[in-house]
Amino acid sequence: MFALNGKATLFTNQAAFRHMRDHGGSIVNMARVRRARLCRNATYAAHACAVTAWTRSVALEWGKHR
Repeated sequence: MFALNGKATLFTNQAAFRHMRDHGGSIVNMARVRRARLCRNATYAAHACAVTAWTRSVALEWGKHR
């Protein structure tokens, strides 16, 4: 489950960025981190936190391309 959800976010964002680098746009990733911290499902918590960390990292890296 983690591999599917994590990779889906990563690959979808990368494909969108290749298009948006030349045309502009925004990527919105959603994760319920507050719920993940309270959740007893380690896979869900790991995925939610990974999506959040990924989003913050690529925002800094790709943000220069607007």
